[in-house]
Formats: sequence, structure tokens, C-alpha cells
Amino acid sequence: MVLLYTGFLPVYDRNPFSCILYEQSIESLTGKVVSSPVKTSSGKSYMAELEVSSASSESSLADCSGRVLLYIPSQIIEALYPGKLFSSSGAAAGCLIEEGAVLSAVVSYSGSSDADSLSLLSGCIEKPAFYVKEVTECSWIPSSWFSSLFYFRAILRLRLKRLLYAWGAAGGLLLALVCGAKEYTDPTLSEAFKKAGLSHILALSGMHLSIFASLSEKTLGKMAGNRFSPFLSLVVAFLFVWFAGISPSLLRALICMCIGFFASLFGLRTRPLKTLSLAFIIHLLLSPEDAGTMAFMLSYMALSGVYAGSFFLTNFLTRILPPSVASVFSSSIGAQLFTFPITIAMSGSVIPFAVLASSAVSPLASCFVSSGLIALFATFVMPFLLKPLGCIISLFYTIISYIVRFFAALPCIRI
Repeated sequence: MVLLYTGFLPVYDRNPFSCILYEQSIESLTGKVVSSPVKTSSGKSYMAELEVSSASSESSLADCSGRVLLYIPSQIIEALYPGKLFSSSGAAAGCLIEEGAVLSAVVSYSGSSDADSLSLLSGCIEKPAFYVKEVTECSWIPSSWFSSLFYFRAILRLRLKRLLYAWGAAGGLLLALVCGAKEYTDPTLSEAFKKAGLSHILALSGMHLSIFASLSEKTLGKMAGNRFSPFLSLVVAFLFVWFAGISPSLLRALICMCIGFFASLFGLRTRPLKTLSLAFIIHLLLSPEDAGTMAFMLSYMALSGVYAGSFFLTNFLTRILPPSVASVFSSSIGAQLFTFPITIAMSGSVIPFAVLASSAVSPLASCFVSSGLIALFATFVMPFLLKPLGCIISLFYTIISYIVRFFAALPCIRI
């Protein structure tokens, strides 16, 4: 890690953009969308990665390779979303733009972007960025997509958004926690999560993965039996990551889960810190460009802090607190201490009550997601339960919202 973040060990993008045309002269791009569109902080556009196959300028057409960033206007992405209809979406009306879609677009070059990468590494992993003026081709036909599985995933994500829209603000938060889509999350609540030091709860991570795995083990696992229950949990974990989209924190959690599964399969004993260290190495081999992202650094440092806090603080805190409460506090304190330098660099402030906020909200968020998933399944089986279950989910949401806003209103220390 020292060699990586001091620059002695370089990190390169495995998919650098290559084209004989000057980037500034490119007027249209064709390729495959390789990431789910994510709404930018301004709300005016969505960002997605495109694996380019061809590009054209005013007088030339050329084959290309590698990936670029696309900034797609919100009215194009949200044309099919419930409650976000636009009267004039142009040629993009009715287009479903998700990972796996093959599209052509009229673009304009808008410089290079390294997203949230650490400045020390950004020179190696920055990507050309283009603003989409118009989507000229994006088919609904499954055979036109990169894979029918990706088309099926896109339809599922769209159906989920339409279902959760019926639950209002509570459905918007649940959508963010289930598949990482934050377009229906209340902006003021999202800001409150950030001010309270709880941004990690909205970011898909090991907590969300463990909830899915645990629910599958307690339901389907009992039918499969003890012998096949771990295998079933692993399959559910892979399905969740496939549906939600791979992020650095989710990939880390999935690698750790795989290491634990195979160690158990072969009767090997593992220790948390050794598992995390091996996951770090495997992660860099699979996706080295993640090393420059804040999500990658926060994920590994936070989990290291959780292990350190559990080891050094739990015994001390159990003298004054119940064991279950002491365990939560020790993990939160460790995670906050280990991520302190990164959060300072990101926000320039110290949130003194972040440990209390995390200890209070994290268990509630887990219950909210678990209850939401059970309610979703019940609604699919018995649609008439949509409104009654929505009231229960909304009650959970109100409690979480109140606590988050309370901690967000507490003072922070500017550095």
C-alpha cells in the first residue's frame, strides 16, 4: 500500500482510450455502456462509462478502443422513469440506457475526468469525457444488447424503480440501499447523511451484501440444508452484485466472502486481517484502477478500523456497556479513526458525533433494508399488500430520517 500511494508502484488504466482522431474533433461515438448511469451532484446529467467501438468527426470515421466517460442529460436517462417524465426527449424518447446497452450518440468533448480519484494517481487513470447532445441509436431489442442478461437486468431495475416509486420517499431510500440508484432519494436527506458522517450507509458495501446473504441463509438456506446453505449465500451475493453493479466496496466485500467460503470448504482457518490483506491483493489484480478511488480507500481503511476497534476496544467497553452495544461502538470508533485522514481530505471538516450517529443509524438501516426486501417479495406475491406494507416501510423511513437529520444539525469542526 505504501508503494502504491507514494507513486513507486504505478497504476494504469487497463482500458485506455485509443483513437486516431483527436478527442477534440470527435462528434459522435458508438459503443457499449459498461456501467450503470449515476446521477451527478448537479442533477443535470448522469455519468456512465462507454466502451468505444467507433468514433467520427466532421469528415472521418475511425475504429476505436478503450473507455470514455459520458455525461448524459437527465431528460434522456429519466425519460422512462416514473414521476420523471419530460415532454421533449428528442430521439432518445423511450431509450433504456443501462449497463450492456449498445448506443450511438452525438457528443462534444468536455475534457478529461478522474472522478473521485486520489490526485496522486489520477494522471494514470483519467479518462476522456464527452457530453451527450443526442442519443441517435439505442435499441429495446434484446439481441441488440451486448447480452440478453444485461437486458434482463435493465428491465428488472426499471421495474423495481416503478414499484418503489409507489412508496414515495421511503421507496427512494430503499432503492438507493438495494441497487445504488439515488435519483429518488430526497436530496436534503442525502445531504443530511453526509453532514452526519453517514455517507457510507448510502454507498453499497459489505453491510448490504451481508444482509442479502443472511436473508437467503435464513430462508432458502433452511430448505437447502446446512450443507448447501453457504453455497446458496454465495450465489445470492453474486446475484446482488450483478444486479446492483460492481463498485470498489462491493467487490471488496464479495472477494472477502469468496475467501471465507473456500477456506471453509477446504477446512482452513482464517483471520479477518489476513482475509482483508489477501482481498486487497486480489482486488488490485482484478481492477487496479480502483486503487485511486475514494470508495476503495474508505472501504479497506474502514474495515481495518472495524477489526482494530473490535480487538483493542471491545473488552474495555464491555465494562461499562452491554456486550452488543460495546461491539457496535468499538467497530464504529475504529472505522472513524482509520478513515479520519481521508474524510478530512474530502470534506475539510471533523464530525465529532459521527461515531454516535453510525452506531444509532447502521442497525436501523439494516432493519430497514431487511424489512424492505421482505415487503417487496410479499408485494410481488400479493400485490394488494402494496399500500399496507408501504405504510410500515414509511414508518421505518421516518424514524431513520429524524435521527439522521438530528445528527446532521449538530456542529462540526472545520479544519
